[in-house]
Amino acid sequence: MEQTMQRRVDRRRRRKRERRRWKLVRYLLAAAAILLSIKIFFQISDIQVEGNVLYSESDVINASGLRVGGSSLTISNWLTARRIRSELPGIASARVMLTIPDTLHIRVSETPALAVLETEAGPILLSRECKVVSGFNGDEEELVRIRGISPVSADVGELLGVSTGESAKLTYLQGLLPALERENLLGIVQDIDISNVSDLHFRYQGRF
Repeated sequence: MEQTMQRRVDRRRRRKRERRRWKLVRYLLAAAAILLSIKIFFQISDIQVEGNVLYSESDVINASGLRVGGSSLTISNWLTARRIRSELPGIASARVMLTIPDTLHIRVSETPALAVLETEAGPILLSRECKVVSGFNGDEEELVRIRGISPVSADVGELLGVSTGESAKLTYLQGLLPALERENLLGIVQDIDISNVSDLHFRYQGRF
């Protein structure tokens, strides 16, 4: 009698253990199905670039590190923007946006050139902050031509490098270019000679 009861108890315990195992298996299968559906649903099928002029679409996509087939859930807007700015110095900012369900839009803002510095080694394009710009797409007549500064370095995306003796000229220029842009004088004020900041020479509407 006791043996019969024990066998019944053992059978009930085995059935409980089996039910728990099957419940765990069903849970794991359901979790795997959910993860698979998420991966498929958020898989990138297309990447589009907006705002690029100096760089091609493929240049921006390659710099971003994003790939078709990857997951949009793992994208960091901050890290993507940082990678793009690091690889393409002419990019001032970048933002990643997702169009449900699977299209990514990379919107970039390129650093515009406002001036061109004439040097013995050739012209150097400058932004409003006096950073070196890699290219220009527009009317060159709108660029302010500058003379009187001899740079020691001109790395794209970096601030124009000057010697200690010419740092005052650079500081002056960093204030002058934004002021010209703010007052809509780009293209009107031209050919600035900044050899002596206390005796500035420039051409205004074709006249000195």
